Amino acid sequence: MKIVKEILVLLFVTAGVWACPRGEYEVEQDAEYRGCKAEPAVCAEGWVKYEGNPVFLKGAEGEWDAGGVTCFVVRHFPWGYMMYYSCGGNYGRGFGLATSEDGINWERHPDNPVMAPDSGVTVWGPEVLHDGERYLMWYVSRGMGLDGISHCTSEDGVHWEQSRRNPVIDHGGCNAVIWDGEQYRMFVQHSSGRRHGFELHISQDGEVWESRGFAFYSGAVNTWDEITAAPSVAFYGDSLHFFYTGADTIGNARGQIAIGHAVSGDWGVSFSVPRDRTQLRALTPTERWEGRGLYSSGVDYDGETVKVWYAATGPDGGFGFATLNANIIKPPSNDAAGNQPNLWSVSPNPTAGEVRLNYLGSLSAPVVLKLFDMNGRLVHTAEYAANQPIRVNAAAIGLPVGMFNVAIEARGQVVHKRLARVK
Repeated sequence: MKIVKEILVLLFVTAGVWACPRGEYEVEQDAEYRGCKAEPAVCAEGWVKYEGNPVFLKGAEGEWDAGGVTCFVVRHFPWGYMMYYSCGGNYGRGFGLATSEDGINWERHPDNPVMAPDSGVTVWGPEVLHDGERYLMWYVSRGMGLDGISHCTSEDGVHWEQSRRNPVIDHGGCNAVIWDGEQYRMFVQHSSGRRHGFELHISQDGEVWESRGFAFYSGAVNTWDEITAAPSVAFYGDSLHFFYTGADTIGNARGQIAIGHAVSGDWGVSFSVPRDRTQLRALTPTERWEGRGLYSSGVDYDGETVKVWYAATGPDGGFGFATLNANIIKPPSNDAAGNQPNLWSVSPNPTAGEVRLNYLGSLSAPVVLKLFDMNGRLVHTAEYAANQPIRVNAAAIGLPVGMFNVAIEARGQVVHKRLARVK
């Protein structure tokens, strides 16, 4: 039986670090398919894959990204979705840009790749944020004395200026970065001796980083995620949610290359990991176009729905889209539980624009929202009818950059949350 060509090209070794996939993928149409349909025990519940998948395909012959999407990041900004990606064939030679209004229909930038390295430098694993004034990108670089994690900035997301400090971290592979309201947190794919996983770094400016040690370890030998790569991170439901690619050392003969999901209650200092690590599997291959593996996910939370984009080892060289109803993240609730803080979420948080406050359940009572600065001064108040969507546009109400306490009053009870306003 023939299987996926170069299946473990998915996770290859460069300078001793497991990195992202590259190259083209082929699936024999008459090959036996061993996806989730054949192994329902490893299928995650709750996720709904878009029926029109894949939503992005490899470029036409002769185009820059004809080799298909490999490492990528998807970000949802107030002006729309943006994806930066590496591609097979031209792997390591720069990053392409595609944009979308809905995260499903994508348009490539005509000048791809928009960020190309100097001659002799190989790059992959882009991660992008926006601080309200400019775009910030971190990526893996190799060659010309730039081995590690490098950094660049852009005013428009197309023209990039490299940091003079590069590399800003002198080791590691693909990374995921988030702003926690006070500092940047980066989770770097890394190994220390025989231990593999993700190392946590923190920074005030995105350039000078301090290691806080390993935050998440790969599984032991013979587990589905003894190899881990391609991290993505988001904050919702008062927790940090960490997505990653998991594989084993013999080409996943025991399962599929899949997307894992772990949760942290302390901004990534530590993660809750069950004894049975198969419970960490969030998305596994279920369709023939996906081949025998999913990898390199991007994640977003819009206050109601978790959205994940994922690439696959199938022949189309593109990526798909899946969603998870937010009410699945925490147990459902009722009016009697209206004063439980863990049933309220504030997302996105940090924010530069609109904030959504959600109660996971039915709360048939009016709500009063109050925002206080860190000196205890009331800076905003609003009233909402029973079960009315609670939305606050931080920019529209003139909320300055900084940290704020959120007081949510319902049925004579007050729940307190924290909100970070960024540029």
